[in-house]
Amino acid sequence: MATLVAGLQNSEQVADPNVVKAVVSSCVAGDASCARTDPTQYAIRTTHDETARAIYFSRSPIPYDRESGGIGRTDLYRRHIGIYAYRKDFLLEITALPPTPLEQIEKLEQLRALENGYPILVGTVEHIAEGIDTPEQYAAFVARQKDTS
Repeated sequence: MATLVAGLQNSEQVADPNVVKAVVSSCVAGDASCARTDPTQYAIRTTHDETARAIYFSRSPIPYDRESGGIGRTDLYRRHIGIYAYRKDFLLEITALPPTPLEQIEKLEQLRALENGYPILVGTVEHIAEGIDTPEQYAAFVARQKDTS
């Protein structure tokens, strides 16, 4: 199983429960916020062991920045895009499993995989289109379309 994440632009997005946040195990190839002294360190990732993996997904602001009292630097947060890649055999296996406690609490289906010990590989993209998951997001979309016509 694999999925995509992108950066967040502001603290409002980090605080918004309709924007799912992701925490990953390591830097993702091409992710500018993972830059180190040697800029080529993350340029090529060729082995399976070097791929970033999901640790957790939440509607809450994660990670919690203790020194900032909650939300810290927004460039350190990742937004889950909600697009997945599966192998057929895995998809059949994971959908046969019952919903898990964290999946039910957060209402996030990818937590079923994590709670059952399956890794989720993570890639980063630079740009995303805003999703329409709530009546408020739909109203904002309609307003944007009226402004462009």
